Amino acid sequence: MLILLSALDSTLVNRIDVLHELLRQRDAELYSLAKEWRYEELCERGRKNNIAEAKAVGCLLYAYILSEAFGLDEAIGMYGIALEGVKGIEAREVEIDVGDEKRKLSGGEVKDVLRVVEAIVYNNLGNAYANKGDYDRAIEYYNKALEIYLKALGPEHPRVAMVYNNLGRAYSDKGDYDRTIEYYKKALKIYLKALGPEHPYVAVAYNNLGLAYSDKRDYDRAVEHYNKALKIYLKTLGSEHPYVADVYNNLGRAYSDKGDYDRAVEYYKKALKIYLKALGPEHPYVAVAYNNLGLAYSDKRDYNRAVEHYNKALRIFLKILGPEHPNVALVYNNLGNAYRHKGDYDKAIEYYNKALKIRLKTLGSEHPYVADVYNNLGNAYSDKGNYERAIEYYNKALEIYLKALGPKHPQVADVYNNLSKAYEKKGDKKKAEEYRRKAEEIRKRLGEK
Repeated sequence: MLILLSALDSTLVNRIDVLHELLRQRDAELYSLAKEWRYEELCERGRKNNIAEAKAVGCLLYAYILSEAFGLDEAIGMYGIALEGVKGIEAREVEIDVGDEKRKLSGGEVKDVLRVVEAIVYNNLGNAYANKGDYDRAIEYYNKALEIYLKALGPEHPRVAMVYNNLGRAYSDKGDYDRTIEYYKKALKIYLKALGPEHPYVAVAYNNLGLAYSDKRDYDRAVEHYNKALKIYLKTLGSEHPYVADVYNNLGRAYSDKGDYDRAVEYYKKALKIYLKALGPEHPYVAVAYNNLGLAYSDKRDYNRAVEHYNKALRIFLKILGPEHPNVALVYNNLGNAYRHKGDYDKAIEYYNKALKIRLKTLGSEHPYVADVYNNLGNAYSDKGNYERAIEYYNKALEIYLKALGPKHPQVADVYNNLSKAYEKKGDKKKAEEYRRKAEEIRKRLGEK
């Protein structure tokens, strides 16, 4: 997304160049740290000496690196310092390179640039909070970014569409799929007008709408939108581009959810073939494709083949990302599911606990992905006949889901349903009926049968 956005903004001044020039004017030694990409040191010296330009450049870029490595709490702190820096910079005239020529910017123009940089920080804060599972806080920061972009760039600029996309994703994670679709459609409308009907960003919007319809369990509509995205990508990027593989992955998931597992495997294999050719055998996207094939084989109840593909994914993730990355936890969780379905409950619990340990460390104790593992542990203990332990884990999952997603989310309904089954097996029919009704009420509100 960032690469494409920088291309879209080619008519605008490169904002990082402006920050760098402001830093150069303020302190040549600190500027050299930025040119050498020593952002952590630049951030620290900016903080220590209260140099706004150093905080803005160093802490912003260091925060981005931390966020990509899932150091989310530290990243959020760094973004806060970067924001202080941006707000503390005195807008003054600068001269920067634009293409092959020099261009002078007045203090007023620099002030406008700094305002947009402020929006970039807010948007990145939104991303960090979304990755932490704090979707309400993410939405708060996305809206701050949106307010600035609307004022500074106008309502039809692609960066406005980018924030609509981010808001859509946050509402999707909250389970508000109608609001999600509303934001994705706003993004699509802007991209169509600003970029034309065959731009890759239009394909991004169609793909996102496909994801939203898939979350709503409207799989036919999801497939329709994925195919619109696919058509654009094939025409503009060619048949072997990783973005084409991304859509094949999503089509695979949609067909799997529709129960057409053979078609799902077909699409996942298409994605894998592209990733292998374009990215090599040890790229994380190749691991994603193996993981997805594992999911499809698991849906086909071919659990041995599922485990085989999950282990291929796991080997790549461990080698490339290390043993504590959330993607490693994802595969451990999927291996747990496969072994549970195979009837090997102890092995399932072992893998769930591996996943749990990583997610607690990288995402914190209140993230919905942690609740997912607690729910799965509940299922494993229920299958073992240990209903007390199952209920204990279901309640842990429920507490997190209620706090992070709210009382009307589908995952809350799923846990109520699991609690109902566990109490039924314990012989507590009154509690079983209580939780069954709670699950039913949520599903009725969501229009599910």
